[in-house]
Amino acid sequence: MQSIVINEAALVAQSVASRLAAATFISDPLFSAAESYETSFRESAKKRHGAVIEAAFRDAFRNREGIEIFKELHGEFGREFDAVIYIKATRTMIGVDVKRGMGVHDSAKKREMRASVPVMEEKLREVAASYGVDVSGGVMYRYYHHYSDETTSHVSPISAKELHAMTGVSVKPYIDKATLVFSNEIRRTVAQKTKEGMM
Repeated sequence: MQSIVINEAALVAQSVASRLAAATFISDPLFSAAESYETSFRESAKKRHGAVIEAAFRDAFRNREGIEIFKELHGEFGREFDAVIYIKATRTMIGVDVKRGMGVHDSAKKREMRASVPVMEEKLREVAASYGVDVSGGVMYRYYHHYSDETTSHVSPISAKELHAMTGVSVKPYIDKATLVFSNEIRRTVAQKTKEGMM
């Protein structure tokens, strides 16, 4: 069994926690200054958890025989894909939009997501051409929702089980480990801010 190494995710978790610790928040008139700070801090931590999940997702596919994970995509590609996975045996390329997935999108967002799928799949072909990769097995753009990946209402979804069936890689242990690291960083920050009287 391959050990769970989360080099990128651990760095992201520490970086995000450090930025949160240094952040200032506007006080809400409904709460005391300490209550307002704590509420804003925790909400910001939840929003930034997604970046940790994305990094852990990529970590799961690194150094795998028969799989190539594109992280440092050059130019515009690096801003448009959370992860691009190439499966050598099937000559298939998967572009993944990694989401925390704690909620359900409204109809307008779903329409937007559906419309983006063929556009992003064409860009995957451009990625393949740019790197000289054979994608005769096809390209696909999918959304991975970590905390609701079995929900049938998602647009163009890919679940952890489907990813495992296609690649042999289980992403959840990596994301769970990275989440624990991030949670511990947040708890340390909360303890420090409490000591300082900010919470």
